[in-house]
Amino acid sequence: MERNSTDKRIWTMVSEDGKHAAAGMSLGAVGMKPGGGGKEQSYNGYGQYLGGAGLEGLSGGSEVRGKVAQPRKTPAHVVWKHAEEQQGLKPQMRDVLEDARKTEDLDSLTISSGRRQPMAPGDPHADGRAVDVSRINGIAVKDLSAAPGPEGEKARRAAANLEEKLKNNPDVNQVIGPNGGWNRNGETLKAKFTPITDKTLLNEHKDHFHINVRRK
Repeated sequence: MERNSTDKRIWTMVSEDGKHAAAGMSLGAVGMKPGGGGKEQSYNGYGQYLGGAGLEGLSGGSEVRGKVAQPRKTPAHVVWKHAEEQQGLKPQMRDVLEDARKTEDLDSLTISSGRRQPMAPGDPHADGRAVDVSRINGIAVKDLSAAPGPEGEKARRAAANLEEKLKNNPDVNQVIGPNGGWNRNGETLKAKFTPITDKTLLNEHKDHFHINVRRK
């Protein structure tokens, strides 16, 4: 013989001879409350909508109330022109690159220069604190402004988003590209970026983005 408590989730059962008994709890529907479209929808003991699917699908139409997890962006693919130049990069440089891979609209980036022999005194590339990006989504940086179609538009958005993301990263102390350059004044986390005015330096970076990180 089965008996139910006032809480419909709890049930008990006793055999006819009284020698056996059992009890349990169901986490099924415990009530109804307004769901999608304002229609009554069943919910369980955790307050979660069950969205029972019958002949008409979910009650309340296609809408089910509750949190919706946003899809995570697939990190951009990194292509190294010289694979050996990724060896010896400083940890903060690696962290910046990993964060850059999450840039909106960025599908891939090509790094044309990483850690290398110094080209001038104090070259941050030689210290593993700088990389140069020559392609965005497969399009050469020097061709971004004229790249046609939806792919060109997306690459330009990716480049702008990347530049902004880098300037908001506290480990980055210099960003230079086709649209200008910025230096972070000082090595502190609160130091602000200021525009670079050296025309020679700016002209040397019309075909790539230079990313430089601070010392640690």
